[in-house]
Order: sequence, then C-alpha cells, then structure tokens
Amino acid sequence: SLTDIQRAAQYANGIYLNNSSVDAWWMTFNTNGTVDIKSCTANSAIETTQPTTCGASTNYAIPTNGAIYAEQSVIVAGGNNVCGSPAITGSCVKGRVTVASNNDIVIGDDIDYVTSGTDTLGLIAKNDMIVASWSPADLSWRAATIAPSGSWFSALSNWDHVHDTMTFTGSTATYGGGYMSMFNSRVYNYDQTLAYLQPPWFPTIGYAYTVILYRELPGR
Repeated sequence: SLTDIQRAAQYANGIYLNNSSVDAWWMTFNTNGTVDIKSCTANSAIETTQPTTCGASTNYAIPTNGAIYAEQSVIVAGGNNVCGSPAITGSCVKGRVTVASNNDIVIGDDIDYVTSGTDTLGLIAKNDMIVASWSPADLSWRAATIAPSGSWFSALSNWDHVHDTMTFTGSTATYGGGYMSMFNSRVYNYDQTLAYLQPPWFPTIGYAYTVILYRELPGR
C-alpha cells in the first residue's frame, strides 16, 4: 500500500513530498477541503519537542485521488476552529484522503471531520504512529491508522499529570502493538463509517461487511 500511495502521489496528481534536509512535514487540514503543508527542522525528537523552525505554509487542495506521500516524517497539528470549535486547535478534514509517511507520523492536535459519514482520513506510517508529548491535555482525534513496521503509542510511556483524556475514534493496525499511557484516561471508539467507506489506498479486506438490504420495523 505504501508503494501504491507513493506512485499515486508522485505520478497521478497527488501530493508528493521529499527533501532530505527536512525532518518533518507539518500538515493542517482545513474545512474548505485543503491542507496547509510546511517543512520543519528540529534539534531533537519531533514527538517530544515541538519544532519551531519551519518554513512558510503552502496551501494545497486535497488531491482528487486522495494520495499524500512524504518520504520524511509527518506531523498532523495546528490550525484553529476545528469543525466549529474555535477554542480547539487542530485539523478538520473535508474529503477522503490518506497521508502516508516513509518514516513516522506524529499527532499534535485534535482531528475531526467536517461531515461524519462522508469524510475519511487515513494515516499510514511505515514506522511508528505517535501522539506527541506537546499535544493538548485533552486530545480527540479521528482517523484510520496503520503502522505496518512499528507501533502506535504516546511519546511518554507514563502519565505525566498534565495529559488527562485521549479520545480516539477510528481503527488501527500495527506490527508492534502500542499504548497511550501518557493520558490519565483513554477512550477508544470504532468509527462506523469505516464499515462502508474506508480511506483511499487503504488495504482491501476480503469479504468486508456490506449492507445488501435493510428495512425498518415499527416499534411496539
């Protein structure tokens, strides 16, 4: 799947990012179906220290093929007015898109969708899917995630008395399991949208659940 997304991003009008001098690509999704991307360099691990040396953002429309691929790590964070919540910083995704990284993906802020049941975000990290130590005290994020060679975890392995609740809505598959013990409490919800609408370029599963016919019965 990583190879498929890379080719779709590089040769089929997706978004392909590659610069060996960059430590991470910072992405913020917007309610108008675009994504702001900037390059960042860092003196330490991006999941424990928020990068402050970043270039100017470039605004892109979400590709029609839904493919965004970065050879370096990706940070999903920043922005404001998250799906109608002006006090919350993060991303609000409009459309169907998958972000793949040939390294790690770091979650730094809230993520939600403009329209539940229509919009989907896929995140695929070749190595690790990490929630940053500089993420909000209460974090709510929504995505379908895969870490085919790594793990799914928080940057800190123990509760730091700063982070309270993490709410994750979506699905995850990893090679090495994971933990979110940086948060005092964790809430995991399956995203029902994924039963019939998965992100583009995600691995297909044979005999997936499909609604053939349904009817409503009157209550008594």
